[in-house]
Amino acid sequence: MNSNKIALLPEYLLYLLILLLPFEELNTFGGLAITKLIGLAFFICSMVDPKRFYGSIPSAFIVFALYISIGMIIDIFSFPLEIASFNALVRPLLMCVLMITTYNLSINRKFGHLVMAICLSSLIYGIAQLFELGGAATRIEGTVIDGVSADRIAVLGGDENFAACFISLSVLAGIVYGFNLRPSRWRYRLPALATSGIGFCALLKTGSRGGMLALFVGIAAIVLTVAKGTQRLQYALVVALLLGLLSVGAMQSPAFKARIISSVETGETAGRTDIWTESVRLFVDSPIYGFGYRMHQFKLGERTGHEQRGTHNLFLSVLLGSGLLGLSLFLYFYCQSFKAIWLHKAEGINAIVFVWFFMALAASLSINTEIAKWFWLLVALAFSAGKSRPAASIWKNRQPDHRGANWREPIASFSGPPFVARVCLEPEQTK
Repeated sequence: MNSNKIALLPEYLLYLLILLLPFEELNTFGGLAITKLIGLAFFICSMVDPKRFYGSIPSAFIVFALYISIGMIIDIFSFPLEIASFNALVRPLLMCVLMITTYNLSINRKFGHLVMAICLSSLIYGIAQLFELGGAATRIEGTVIDGVSADRIAVLGGDENFAACFISLSVLAGIVYGFNLRPSRWRYRLPALATSGIGFCALLKTGSRGGMLALFVGIAAIVLTVAKGTQRLQYALVVALLLGLLSVGAMQSPAFKARIISSVETGETAGRTDIWTESVRLFVDSPIYGFGYRMHQFKLGERTGHEQRGTHNLFLSVLLGSGLLGLSLFLYFYCQSFKAIWLHKAEGINAIVFVWFFMALAASLSINTEIAKWFWLLVALAFSAGKSRPAASIWKNRQPDHRGANWREPIASFSGPPFVARVCLEPEQTK
């Protein structure tokens, strides 16, 4: 059997894993989430063709592996090696492998497929959230602010903030295509706009202020995808109008309105300022190596009166988990991803990944994105921008067709999206 056909199975399993991310918190067998089972199957099957999935490992990934190794080693000596804790201990390593796989598929012309899978997964979550299809797995956080009911809803067992950020992915992709910010046909624009509408209405039900702010940052980043001054001004006007309309829509939601007013009047941040203050104080106790990728959450929990507490900030989490040494390694990798997507942000659907990257960056300042697979998928996609390999080898010899006419060798053009290679055949003039 052709090796390419054999490799399709793990590739499809990866797409399935992405599509099932909304259901990650639902246990299905032996206490394991469905995504863990699919992920395990993917990693096993991917060994049939390691060159496709792990053939290229840039130095930045090695630096990232060094970063996570610091926290993992500390965790190994801090926790007894039991099955219950094993999954949490190896989580960062699995994230690294997932990013390497995403990178390799992206540079081998699967960039568009991965983007589409993420869009569909986000849309699935949005539809389930909008129509509250979570059943018994729906999380409802009921609060009353100034006499106004402000229930927050997250279906499928997810967290409200994570749900809001993940749903934002389809909203942003729909805006980019729906408003023709990336040239597209009307038959694609209308469904894209509908997708954005569904996602935004679903996001309102989460009541997540951080998620809404991250979405707004992603929308604002659209202006940066063009370099020409006139075109950038046009984009800025569209973005300003869109942000205004979305702001008005958000204030129509009782949950959002009550929580936003509470934040403005009282400075309420769901305890984040206290968490960040204690995180800084805890960092002083071990500034070089930190407390471990997982162990730092228990250390922070002791200081805040909880068994376990996340920092609600990616960079604080890295700092507490691996210290200044780990933070410097992490920032090197993260900045390499930012550099790659920044330089190629105007190339085809890279614009979508670019606004996703900014949305995820804003989200990482107020939620624990380090435990979210979708976050690391976006970072890997950003790192792969502009590195696509040719679709096929270029013929070196001219080949006559059935009419005997000579044809020039095919010309591969990569001026469009990085995952598309357009091959053009031009007839040669005969004397």
